[in-house]
Amino acid sequence: MKWLVAVDASKNAVHAFETVLSLMNKETDEVFVLSVVEESSAAVMSPYADYSFVLLVDKKLEEDTRKLLKLYAMRCKEEKVKFSCLLAKGSPKECIWYAAQPPPHATATATATRAAIRLTSSLATATTTR
Repeated sequence: MKWLVAVDASKNAVHAFETVLSLMNKETDEVFVLSVVEESSAAVMSPYADYSFVLLVDKKLEEDTRKLLKLYAMRCKEEKVKFSCLLAKGSPKECIWYAAQPPPHATATATATRAAIRLTSSLATATTTR
């Protein structure tokens, strides 16, 4: 069975992740750990906004999310489960919906409704196995 768990830095996300680990069959199942970076440009853009600041904020959000996914990857390795970490950019609800769809959704670049989503696995955790 394949499991999808969307995570962020909250306690609820940790609980959801740990629940998936406790319910899955560690010998045969696979978990997909998804985290979404919501781009800040829409929230902070105005006629007087400094676009370089927006780019710095987006870059920092992505870096923090990559670090978070690496922590989840380490936890999966500890549990010796098959896993993939996915980093998406765009609307969280649309990215989560899109990731939950049956293949062939895991392409390098895809568009779901209005959100451009890039599913990346450049964390050296893409389909890492026991």
